[in-house]
Amino acid sequence: MSDSTDTGLTQDDLTALAKAVREAARPEPPYRERPQSTAIFFNLPMLLFNQMAEWRTAVTRQLGRADVTDADVFRVLTRILTSDVELRARVIEHLRSERNS
Repeated sequence: MSDSTDTGLTQDDLTALAKAVREAARPEPPYRERPQSTAIFFNLPMLLFNQMAEWRTAVTRQLGRADVTDADVFRVLTRILTSDVELRARVIEHLRSERNS
């Protein structure tokens, strides 16, 4: 016969779960605390550059931040691109079609 008060989780289980949730919910450290990075330089056509600048300005206002940089956007896009199989396939297809045009 089982004890009706037994939830199956021990205090250690709950502590470990709480720690994992805190770690997962931890925001990205402020820019000054981010790990060393590598500088990447590339050229964009003026139209794309202007579109990106307008988009960044709108996002900066939406987020209520002082600034959203190209590096911020590229860092997030890289994380998404490397973790999303469908998006990766779409990007590869776009690269293939750009090369053939």
